[in-house]
Amino acid sequence: MIKLLFSRETVNFFTAILLIVLGASQCELDATKAAELSRAIRDQFRISGMNWISPKMLREAIDFQSNTKPILYFFTLRSCADCRTMLSQFASLDHSMLSSLSAQFHAVLVLDDYNAEFGPEYNPGGNNDVPRMLFSDPDGHLRLDLTNPRADKFSPYFYFSADEVIARMRDVLMLHQEMPISLAREGLPGSSQTTPISDLVGGSGQFIADLETDLPS
Repeated sequence: MIKLLFSRETVNFFTAILLIVLGASQCELDATKAAELSRAIRDQFRISGMNWISPKMLREAIDFQSNTKPILYFFTLRSCADCRTMLSQFASLDHSMLSSLSAQFHAVLVLDDYNAEFGPEYNPGGNNDVPRMLFSDPDGHLRLDLTNPRADKFSPYFYFSADEVIARMRDVLMLHQEMPISLAREGLPGSSQTTPISDLVGGSGQFIADLETDLPS
């Protein structure tokens, strides 16, 4: 009986050690993935001139109560051929124009694993179309009425080309300059009263890379 008890305690001890090691490995993997995504986002900034920021930077560096810029979320996957084509199209456009236009927004590049941090509110229709782009008010409330005018009714947030993205950004910016989007939101079909992103993302799925690594430079 004593020998058996000792044996069980020994097994439990090594099991606990194994779980600790596995947990540490998982944390390291998350940090590594976050750092890799941050580098990829910075690379897209350098290649195209688009002032992309990561979801982490938006979450930690933007005060939604005092923010005055509209927010765009560009959802993309490097495994998606259409997405790669779209990003390459950005790189072929005038960098000064892209930099100036995107600086009027908080342009969030939701790349690869970052997609999992967003709730179903950011995937209207649930069909996971990419590349897709959504806009929100400066306070973080989604504007689901701001769709792609050239898209079909089944994929209203899907964009076929960088030119379509730029055209829609200009439209939204003009609307924002004429009347702050948050003032025009009430009563618009499709407008959303969802919780701001600062309350939606994070938690157990939050990446833990240093904030400085998300700053485009």
